[in-house]
Amino acid sequence: MTSTQSVSVEEVTCRVTESLVISEETPDGNMEIVTIQDYEEIGETEQIRLKSEKRLRVWIEKHDCIVNCRLDSIFLSRFARMQKHQFEKSCTTLENYLRMRKSHPQWFQNLDIRDEKLSELVNSGYVFCLPERDSQGRRVIF
Repeated sequence: MTSTQSVSVEEVTCRVTESLVISEETPDGNMEIVTIQDYEEIGETEQIRLKSEKRLRVWIEKHDCIVNCRLDSIFLSRFARMQKHQFEKSCTTLENYLRMRKSHPQWFQNLDIRDEKLSELVNSGYVFCLPERDSQGRRVIF
């Protein structure tokens, strides 16, 4: 015998609102998916996001050692969101990322899941997204 549970319209609305998904298209045509709950957790509003992106762009353009860095919103918001829009921390994280890409370019080239070293990462529990999407256009987490 199953029991039924009475749920108010407000509770349903709240649950739906918490699970809403906002997607943004990346320059390479992929979609970045963020839930409303994610935005609330990092304290992001449209105004805060735009301000963070603008500050990062200005900082990159004035930084003597940074050349040929992406300046698009999707790229910059990754670093701002990662540090909950704390400017100094976002700059440090971006700088470390760029330094690592320059020091170890092989880590970002010719990635093949069939490679023995990548297989070790997968088998040890490391999770990452495949560059291609499935037949229904969904991102594949491996």
